[in-house]
Amino acid sequence: MTEGKKRGRLINSFERHYQDLLRFLFRRTGDVEEAADLAHDTYVRLTNVADSVVENDKAYIFRVAGNLALDMHRRSGRRAVWLSDEEPGEVTCPPEM
Repeated sequence: MTEGKKRGRLINSFERHYQDLLRFLFRRTGDVEEAADLAHDTYVRLTNVADSVVENDKAYIFRVAGNLALDMHRRSGRRAVWLSDEEPGEVTCPPEM
């Protein structure tokens, strides 16, 4: 199968499962806007898929989306540390009473 046909099949599958994908991503993020952003990022990834065999389009799409959600979660955790006043590895103790 040519790369163009495969992309078309994945994109068609993405469009068919879009509402389910949004619900899946909303459950992962708890935020409608983040879910929509991740769905868009999933679409972009699907348009750049290397020429490989995808046996189950829906499973592949949800795996890509789940991985992107996990990456976003990890980035937000690191960002919280960067934005805090503490130095990395520094432990803040509560004041003594």
